[in-house]
Amino acid sequence: FCVWGVFFSGGVVLFIFLNLGSVFLFWGVGGSALRYYETLGLIHSERGDNGYRYYTPAMVHQVQFIKQAQTLGFSLEDIGDILTVYDL
Repeated sequence: FCVWGVFFSGGVVLFIFLNLGSVFLFWGVGGSALRYYETLGLIHSERGDNGYRYYTPAMVHQVQFIKQAQTLGFSLEDIGDILTVYDL
């Protein structure tokens, strides 16, 4: 599978995306968890022409934050409030 999708325009990197399988491979977050986070509005993804979900580095960072906050005992509702207040 594709680990990173890099899109160029005129020699300049426009976007770098990580696909769902790669997020799981690197961060141990399963696809069902990522989809659930999306339904709660905690993260969002871009859809490729192939229908796959792709996550920007900022979203991967946000997933890391969610995981860390959960280990500290925060609920997903609390985490959503934090992300909203701090615009993470």
